[in-house]
Amino acid sequence: MATITETRRTGGMGCVFWIILIALGAVMLLGTIEVPDVGPVETGNHATDRHGSEAELVREEISAGGGNHYRCDGGKEYITKYLGNGKWALMVVKDGVEKTSFITDQSYLTGRLENENCSNGWSHP
Repeated sequence: MATITETRRTGGMGCVFWIILIALGAVMLLGTIEVPDVGPVETGNHATDRHGSEAELVREEISAGGGNHYRCDGGKEYITKYLGNGKWALMVVKDGVEKTSFITDQSYLTGRLENENCSNGWSHP
């Protein structure tokens, strides 16, 4: 007489581990940073895809405070911070979502602020 045996695989926690790992990766890519006097800003992957580590540096500097905030036409917000050596951190935000973040120079920044018809919302020393 034949005996039927059932084999059961254990280790369902491996699947849970990968789901948690993927979720954490998504949060890191599509996270939120707190910008002083602006509030939470949802970050995306355009800035890091296009500008790499510059975008991460800009996010860190902007979230640390001590920058300038400009309200521009079309609902855009420019958040800037002087980094030294003629370089500026620039984060462009619309509706609480980061559109891009990168490092630029004074002439580019001045041109963008004029072209976008931006007015100063606040500045911190």
